[in-house]
Amino acid sequence: MNEYKIIPLPKSEWKGTPIMMRYTTEEYFDLEKTESTDSFSVKMVKKKFDTPIDGDGAVGFG
Repeated sequence: MNEYKIIPLPKSEWKGTPIMMRYTTEEYFDLEKTESTDSFSVKMVKKKFDTPIDGDGAVGFG
């Protein structure tokens, strides 16, 4: 895995600036719900994709 140095960015200069990010993931969380007459519960279960998923998008800073 690549190692990157994380540095703080001054909020006054970067606030509102979109930052493009790319990622690959092999897993996701699925919800499993159970119900009874007086309650319900939701469990998040980690599952694997059949093939890795690539994604990208902009993240706003600040």
